[in-house]
Amino acid sequence: MKKIIYVAIVLLAITSCKKKSEDVILPNPVAQLPKIKTYTIGGDNVTYTYDAQGRILTRVNTVSNWKYEYSYGTNVVTENYYVGTTLSSTYRYELQTDNGLVRRIFSSGDTYQTAYTYNANNLVSEKVNSNTLNSNTTTEKFYYTGNLLDSTIKTFSSNTDKYRTHYTYYTDKINTIGFKNMGYLFYAEESDKPVKQVKYIFSPTNTQISDYTYTYDAAGKIINRKINGGANGNNDITYY
Repeated sequence: MKKIIYVAIVLLAITSCKKKSEDVILPNPVAQLPKIKTYTIGGDNVTYTYDAQGRILTRVNTVSNWKYEYSYGTNVVTENYYVGTTLSSTYRYELQTDNGLVRRIFSSGDTYQTAYTYNANNLVSEKVNSNTLNSNTTTEKFYYTGNLLDSTIKTFSSNTDKYRTHYTYYTDKINTIGFKNMGYLFYAEESDKPVKQVKYIFSPTNTQISDYTYTYDAAGKIINRKINGGANGNNDITYY
């Protein structure tokens, strides 16, 4: 299982050009959101590029020879996935102004799609996967303590299985490898603390635990993430 769900804009307003400079009160500076440059996956460096607004433009792995390209329209984002120079798949992300991502659709016949709903804090409260080949759906509900994702429950229309996932965090640190740091500004808000542990409960007798540890630079940005247990991984991260 992958768990797989931040950009600060500084606005400086001057109320009147006739005011003396000493009368103008400047806001406190706001830290710029760290933008990931490279992220190792399976030992390969994946490189990210962004537009002037900080939105992701490309995600490229030159070793494995694949690339994602993103283009933006009015309330829609198009994601093209290439293997070499061959277009392999296209996804369309439908957006709305208030809550961001509404649906993620596989564009070839709109066969597969994921629909998102949100709570009052613009955090995902439910995600439903469906397709037009049959009536089967997968529904995942999200539960929070404050703005931190506490747990999820996934159910299936085709059977009685129920998968539960529980999360704990390093509450004294900031997550700098979230979707926003990768330029996915159209994704929903997510937990701003690094994950410490994920517990997967597939049945009373089938439980997996993944532990996360991190290395930070002097500025507090995550430069390495290790996962051990139910899932394993070792990621090195650099920033612009």
